Amino acid sequence: MLQSHVNGKSYAKGSTNNIQLVSRFRSLRKENLHCATFKANIISIPYTRLISGADCSREIEEGFGVNGLGILAISNVPDYVLARKSLLPLASKFAALPEEVKAKYVDEASFFSFGWSHGKEKLSHNTPDIFKGSYYANPLIDKPSCTTSQLAKYPYYFQENIWPKNEVPELEYEFKKLGKIICDTGLLLANHCDRYICQHLPTSTSFPPPNEATPYRGVREILHRSEIYKARLLHYFSAVELQKEVSSHSCTGNKLGNTNPVSQKKEVDSIESNTWCGWHYDHGLLTGLTAAMYLSQGKEVPNPDPKAGLYIKNRRGNVVQAFLPMDSIAFQVGEALQVASGGLFQATPHYVRSADGPEAASISRNTFAVFMQPSVDEIMVIPSGISSSSVAIGKWQKNMSFGDFSEKTFKSYYE
Repeated sequence: MLQSHVNGKSYAKGSTNNIQLVSRFRSLRKENLHCATFKANIISIPYTRLISGADCSREIEEGFGVNGLGILAISNVPDYVLARKSLLPLASKFAALPEEVKAKYVDEASFFSFGWSHGKEKLSHNTPDIFKGSYYANPLIDKPSCTTSQLAKYPYYFQENIWPKNEVPELEYEFKKLGKIICDTGLLLANHCDRYICQHLPTSTSFPPPNEATPYRGVREILHRSEIYKARLLHYFSAVELQKEVSSHSCTGNKLGNTNPVSQKKEVDSIESNTWCGWHYDHGLLTGLTAAMYLSQGKEVPNPDPKAGLYIKNRRGNVVQAFLPMDSIAFQVGEALQVASGGLFQATPHYVRSADGPEAASISRNTFAVFMQPSVDEIMVIPSGISSSSVAIGKWQKNMSFGDFSEKTFKSYYE
């Protein structure tokens, strides 16, 4: 999932008539987009095995290693199924609120990275992404501790959570509940990542690392020190909803995009070549992700299009459609984990393809992602004995903080 915490140039301004854009987008020939050549179930580890102390190195390597898809699933996590079922429909409930109500929960000061965000994120060529809306919050801490300078430099990490206590009062509780389940599970997985990395370092070390002089800094410890986790509740609008959204924005004068027909043509061409949000990498340590929920008129329905879902490009350049069971949490490798592991784990480019066809016209898609990431002042170091070239991330530099790495990431996506 693309994390859309943004700098000052990452959001859309101006106005447009998006009716033609919506119509054209929905009629695009999907076969002209990137098509999967393979299908695969995500490598899975049962939760009981995760907490038992069993050796999960085989699954870790198959999922996160250089020949893997950069993703693992944890199955049968306690309380997860009910928490997912309780939260995901709330994305539709909030998205259906009147525009003037949703506007109360838009936080421009954080560059739309807390509260509601719709039409602010960009596709390629400065195309405003009107096809999905997001509700952002820190799932663990309403107001992370920070200095004045940190707040000024990183408002997208340190602003205070915003909750629609009157309109959707249950959102805060359900958001935090599912967020904590995913974070706790991710920390357990991080323990196994640490064991695997320690076993494969050129300079052998024990696990857990014995002291500060160890050649490896544990992923779990880096995560434990951080207060800037961010979660994103996503609502992908159905074609029917999009028409209403565009009309509503037009009536309130809060239109999206631009009116130039030449620019509009470029927008459509951009969508045609890059799908919903284009290929991208996550830049944190771990991204926890739920299976999507499809809804029609408030009721859960099956996925209307077997080609819809998560697509990942492996190291051989093959595009793989990855399947995640509804009872499992997926965890994807971020670029920060690629650095921390010295390249043992590999982040992979991925995108989400929307459902297509007449049956999908009235069906929306909801999901939830948790970005588990280091503190902004955490220095991104590789284990000793590992060559910098093994990391293979161009924007990473020695002695770079995660905050600076984030800034470079946002610029690469949004400028």
